[in-house]
Amino acid sequence: MHIHTLEHWQHSHDFSEDRSHAEKNTKIVMLFTAATMVAEIAAGTIFGSMALLADGWHMATHVAAFGITILLISTLANMQLTPNTHLEPERSVCLVALLVRLPLPSLLF
Repeated sequence: MHIHTLEHWQHSHDFSEDRSHAEKNTKIVMLFTAATMVAEIAAGTIFGSMALLADGWHMATHVAAFGITILLISTLANMQLTPNTHLEPERSVCLVALLVRLPLPSLLF
């Protein structure tokens, strides 16, 4: 009989630890996404491809979402926690996820 444990897949849920590497990695991904977006829009314009243009502008929404995420992560990371602070660091991750997705319903109209 095989014995498997979940220790390999478990991680800490302590969100108060330093997450500067996550912010740095998000910036790198945003730069790659922006470069792809520019390349797709340029190629779509040059070759007259509506599919490349549409995908390029779609990539712009991803770049905007990454930008909002980076802004909120850096803002929340620099926040001073006081007894009057109503936003706990553990909940800030949920707040970032919510705020990035708020503009999505406006795309339906």
